[in-house]
Amino acid sequence: MRQGSNYILVGSTLTSLIEGIVLLKKGDSVKIIDDPTLNLNLRWFGHISFLERDILIRIGNFFNIQCLKDLTYYMTNQKLNMVIDHKPVILGNELRGNVLELKRKFPNFFTDITIVEDLFSKGHEENLLEQLKVWTSRLFTESTQDSFSELDRLLQDFLSPLLNPKVSKKVSKKFHNFLSLLVHRYFNSGLRPMDEAFIFCWPLFEHFEINFELLAKELRGAFIELGGEIINEKILDWEFDRSQARLLLVDGFRGLLSFDRLHLHGHNETYPFHHPQKGMRTYKSVEGTLKTDRTWLKNYDFFRVIHLSTQQVGTNVPFWEWSVISSDTLKFQCFYFSHEGSKASFYYPKIKQMIFEDLHRQFIVSSREEFEAGLDIREGRERLLGLEGKPFKYPRSVSIQGKTITNISYNGSFNSYGRGLLGHLTGHFSPYL
Repeated sequence: MRQGSNYILVGSTLTSLIEGIVLLKKGDSVKIIDDPTLNLNLRWFGHISFLERDILIRIGNFFNIQCLKDLTYYMTNQKLNMVIDHKPVILGNELRGNVLELKRKFPNFFTDITIVEDLFSKGHEENLLEQLKVWTSRLFTESTQDSFSELDRLLQDFLSPLLNPKVSKKVSKKFHNFLSLLVHRYFNSGLRPMDEAFIFCWPLFEHFEINFELLAKELRGAFIELGGEIINEKILDWEFDRSQARLLLVDGFRGLLSFDRLHLHGHNETYPFHHPQKGMRTYKSVEGTLKTDRTWLKNYDFFRVIHLSTQQVGTNVPFWEWSVISSDTLKFQCFYFSHEGSKASFYYPKIKQMIFEDLHRQFIVSSREEFEAGLDIREGRERLLGLEGKPFKYPRSVSIQGKTITNISYNGSFNSYGRGLLGHLTGHFSPYL
């Protein structure tokens, strides 16, 4: 039995749930298919700066979505500990303090300390934060391109007098590649000029961790209350008619679903219109938990800890990160380069050795025996993508055998508007305003 729907959104993310609510309020009918095989890049939505916070609240106010209007209820302040080549870079809530921390750890990146101190004594931090407050208040009232041109100018004006123009391009490229990973959740060695100032400034801003599960539960409740439907099934097949997709087949009793438009909010290599770009590398995730009775763990409450060696960027296991989830447990995630024939289990010995050495160095575990006894490791669903030598962007339009499918668009995290989640949210929701 066929069922009709104006819109089908594939993938249950914050963006798709918000979009579903917006479409329902416009009078459309909407189904969300939560295909368990999709890579949704959910951790991208879990770590935000004050800029993304303010944009989400503005979206909530525009569309009267109560849980977004009350977003601060779902957030906690989060510090960022970037352990780069075994050197901890601890970033907190103050922009000035974060710049000085980077200056201490990477002195060649910045100009003379007396110039830096003099700039901040004259209100360099306060001027930027006030200008950014005005910028967010005007967002959605002018064109997205004009808004981001203004943002780029503000950040460039802030950075220019601080940075050392003679810094090694090789060192700068590796550092920017890592920052690109934090901001975009993909590796990008070919930075676009518009991203450079933003990705350097973003880790310096005040940061928060969103309780994704709780916020998503509230959004799902609002979506269903408005008449939306969530289908927790795998997509099995697609049916196309010339340049449009007409039907899709889902597992279970629902069978065939028809639609007018379909928006993809996730990434799946098995879908018929997935076309990898030449030179693209796919990194699959490994995640898990570690129990430890070491009292040092409490020193990392409210921290997001990321371990990176600049020698490992672009290798098979480029980085890993962790955070505390209880008094005796941490959760971790890392990624490995996936090529034909590779399996996550092949990388487990290397991954476990890397994690043990880093945690032992930080006094989180005392012995390999303790580490192995408390470890739970498994393959995850998330993916990272990397593209060498040029900016990465997964196309918004999709095609089969060179023919564009006009009623399907890719709206996931790899369709970059630049400037990370901030650009994604702004670019995605501006057309609805």
